[in-house]
Amino acid sequence: MLALAGQFTWARSPDVVPVPESRIHACMPSFRDELRAATDLDHLLSVTLFDGTPFVFGGDREAYLRWKNGLAEDLDVDPYSLLMVGSAALGISIGPEKDFRPFSENSDIDLAVVSQHHFDIAWRFMRNIDSKRYALDDSAQRQIMRNAREYVFLGVIPTDRFLPRLPLFGPVWTDALNVAGEAAVLEGREVKMRLYRDMDALRGYHKKGLQDSQRRLLTKNKEG
Repeated sequence: MLALAGQFTWARSPDVVPVPESRIHACMPSFRDELRAATDLDHLLSVTLFDGTPFVFGGDREAYLRWKNGLAEDLDVDPYSLLMVGSAALGISIGPEKDFRPFSENSDIDLAVVSQHHFDIAWRFMRNIDSKRYALDDSAQRQIMRNAREYVFLGVIPTDRFLPRLPLFGPVWTDALNVAGEAAVLEGREVKMRLYRDMDALRGYHKKGLQDSQRRLLTKNKEG
């Protein structure tokens, strides 16, 4: 049975301190150089994102695993299906609109959860919402429409605008993510989550992000 809000004591352990700003800025050129020179993006994706220790944990893998395992238990998913992504994992953002912006005090924590079961529940919610969609606020409506156009076909569902509304698991997951951000190393940051239908969807989505970012870097080199 899932825990209730207030019982997520694992998240409040002061295991590690926040990453110093000097290390944040040192990370930026090193990853860009790796990405620029990479000939095997699947390997780079594995060592930096899927199998690595997230940047925000400052190299303390044990603290990361305790945090991840505790959160996975409260989400009722296998720890191997839960992954930290984005700038909190890499130290910089590879999003096309963010231009390799370094992880900062304003950065959120982005998580990926791979679960066909939860993906299908969210998909049915979006598919069947019809007129009920208009009971949601504007930002939630826009995200649902964007999901339908851009993400679901790829096996991805961003949930940050309507997670509390999802049946069966949404409210409990919302509580778990809120408390997860209270870990000392995360400094009260907002924790957001995307659902992936399977590992192929997760790898494909993030590999495309690396491909697009590598293309931008190589184009800048030619123009320079």
